[in-house]
Amino acid sequence: MYSTAFTATQFNPDPDVCALLLDGKEWSQPLSDLCQNGCIVITTDKALDPDYGWKIIDRIENVPNPEVLDSTGFIHILNK
Repeated sequence: MYSTAFTATQFNPDPDVCALLLDGKEWSQPLSDLCQNGCIVITTDKALDPDYGWKIIDRIENVPNPEVLDSTGFIHILNK
């Protein structure tokens, strides 16, 4: 999902995350509730909150995006 403009509530400095987190109540929790374990989700510029079972398994840096210079893609897997 193109989440560049979505609300971020905090920055997670954990080296495994190191990203702005999408609002948990608005995005991370509802997606976790709707998705099955093992589901893969890709976001841009903001990550899903690991408190809801999301784990970043890869990231793609410097994706060309003229709207915001460059973007970062986050590939998550749901472990619940």
